[in-house]
Amino acid sequence: MKKELIIGILVVLVLVIGGGFFLFNNSNLFKTYEDSGESSDFQENVDKEPKPVSDLIDTAERKPLSNNDEGSSEVSGSQENVEEEPIDEQSDLAEQETEVEESVLPECDGQTFTVPVVDVNNLEYIFPLGSINPPGHTLPTEHMYFGIDGEVPLVAPGDVYIIDVSGSKDLDKIDRGIRFALCKDVFGYFGHLSTLSEEIREAVKDIDCASWYTESNDLCSRELQYKVKAGTVLGTVGAHHGQVDFGTYDYRTRLNYANPLRYGIPYFIERGEVKGWSVVCPIELYDDPLRQQLYDKVTGGIDPKCGEVMQDIKGTLQGNWFIGEVEGDWENSIAFVHDNSNPSKIIISIDGGFTGPGKYEFVPKNTGFFNRKFSDVTADGNIYCYEGEDPGRTGQEKPEGRIIIELVSDTELQIEHQSGDCNGGYKFINPTVYNR
Repeated sequence: MKKELIIGILVVLVLVIGGGFFLFNNSNLFKTYEDSGESSDFQENVDKEPKPVSDLIDTAERKPLSNNDEGSSEVSGSQENVEEEPIDEQSDLAEQETEVEESVLPECDGQTFTVPVVDVNNLEYIFPLGSINPPGHTLPTEHMYFGIDGEVPLVAPGDVYIIDVSGSKDLDKIDRGIRFALCKDVFGYFGHLSTLSEEIREAVKDIDCASWYTESNDLCSRELQYKVKAGTVLGTVGAHHGQVDFGTYDYRTRLNYANPLRYGIPYFIERGEVKGWSVVCPIELYDDPLRQQLYDKVTGGIDPKCGEVMQDIKGTLQGNWFIGEVEGDWENSIAFVHDNSNPSKIIISIDGGFTGPGKYEFVPKNTGFFNRKFSDVTADGNIYCYEGEDPGRTGQEKPEGRIIIELVSDTELQIEHQSGDCNGGYKFINPTVYNR
């Protein structure tokens, strides 16, 4: 007993003496920042006011979006208002988009699409990027529509990795989606498949639904890493929708939106959805002569021929506007954009908010305050009035009433729908505020 007591006392003495020696030799670790005039990172983070949105936007604009210093996307053609930035550090955006391990996907080094996704002879038309159809597509659509004559096979456009098959839990039900990767930074997707091929069904049949997708009653997303060769049949399209959605993204490309936070961080990155920043034209991923064959099918006669998703012009009315905070969803959004099927017209596309969903189409004016071209409208203190014209299409009528708008600043507008036309005087009674 006495021996054990002596050993215990010796242990305590060793700890006390050792601790004192450590404190003496590492006193700088406990130096008070108050005395030195410095502030600790921890205290700075606690006391600092939250960053304003403008600071976050600056940060977002500086952040690299790619993990590839050496690769080249070989995406050509005119992409207006697109900024391409040098890549200095690894990005996890591709992982967030696909949840595929980076080691699985090859570096982007000039890979292209080599096979049309449907036989060109079965293509009736291709609608360019930027279609408008509120409320489902209030903002310019990020994919093209390939119009099809009958039910036809859909094939892989290149040597790609199938990374996601979505739709009903029942693989026999129609209307499915497929996402794929060409390389680490270039991704694509198809929407509205009528059926899945036996090969794809076999690849996904034993895969559980992704946990983030199972909240919905019947929807299911099956994630995988399945490589297929160019021309591999993925399923069929055209039986029910008469078309297939075809969209592509390249994370080394960033579209220059007026407020990139709406399309990148923090709302969408948390969900692995930063696609809006990086939309590219699917046709531009092909080489000639196949590329030109596909362009020959594009309708509308617009410039650029592939269409545009990002149409924001900072400091003007043109482009996308939103109600609510940056972190909110896209409900009650509004777009002041070009018509991707008629280059002579522009469109006010409305999701809701201050009036019912719909769109106002008209030929713009270059002077005055009536139906003025969106890019001419600035924060000049004037109220501009808009009326829709007869769209000239079966089943669509001229919208009733007028819309009055004032750009209060570069990032805020007030808008109101009223009865009557733009003749005579008008003023705001109960306007709704939108922000970039």
